[in-house]
Amino acid sequence: MAQHDLNVFDMATISTSNPSGFNSAGGEQFWLGWDTITISEGARSDVVVMEDDGDFFDDDDIDQRVAYDQVVHGYDVPGGTLLEAEYELFVRDSWGRVYTIQLISVNGDPSTIYGYSIVGDPPPSASR
Repeated sequence: MAQHDLNVFDMATISTSNPSGFNSAGGEQFWLGWDTITISEGARSDVVVMEDDGDFFDDDDIDQRVAYDQVVHGYDVPGGTLLEAEYELFVRDSWGRVYTIQLISVNGDPSTIYGYSIVGDPPPSASR
């Protein structure tokens, strides 16, 4: 399987004005509507090396796994751990530019989000 880098940000660096936050009961879709999402100034990602037979990181792909034991934001993540892009948020900045944020679940648990990744160019306050 091919190896790919996945830039994972800590959930402590993102917040929303929605009182429910980013966790979902039972993995059902949620709607943040016009709520505000804020990424902390200077938020940094850790690179997680993934093994995946596909070309992109997505949901319901049991073949995208952590390639080997790694430390991500201070936590030990064993090789073979399944990571999924459980939810995608499409957010717009004040200039109308759209960004995609993937909320990441671990080992098939869609109810709790452990990190996030930014697809493409990051918003101005976040860097890789």
